[in-house]
Amino acid sequence: ITLFYTLSLMRDKALKNYFASLKLAEEIDNKGLISSLYSNIAGIYNSQKKENKALEYYLLALKMQEANEDIEETGRTYNLIGNLYLQQGKSGEAKKYLLKSLSALQETGAKNLIKSAYENLALCDSALGDYKGAFEYYKLFKALNDSVFNAESSGKMDELVGKFETE
Repeated sequence: ITLFYTLSLMRDKALKNYFASLKLAEEIDNKGLISSLYSNIAGIYNSQKKENKALEYYLLALKMQEANEDIEETGRTYNLIGNLYLQQGKSGEAKKYLLKSLSALQETGAKNLIKSAYENLALCDSALGDYKGAFEYYKLFKALNDSVFNAESSGKMDELVGKFETE
């Protein structure tokens, strides 16, 4: 239900449901769920242009993810925080978080998330006037984007061939 409210732009109802879920998750001490809910709440606040509230909840999620040693989610949240700082025009602060994101995500091999970190770093360096750095990150983004696309396309083609051969 909460996802429906989020997707349908009924963000106040989504927040209400996220906070109700958060209360239950805290009662059973489900740290992974609590972390996810913090991140989802932050995303809603960000979409409402309430950047300070978004940052507050991203930082709560980050603290819990680091304590749980959840490297992939930590990397994802660093990226989200960096992106939030980019939106605010705080490119220097954004770069710190985006570099932390890239470092964490490279440990996990999560290609789609690494791709996002490269893209945000390209945008960040461009905003900082470092056009050479922006171009380098853009090339890394583009190469990984093409690689992910080709892998997905190949997988779909194999699936279609398999269906064709069995019919």
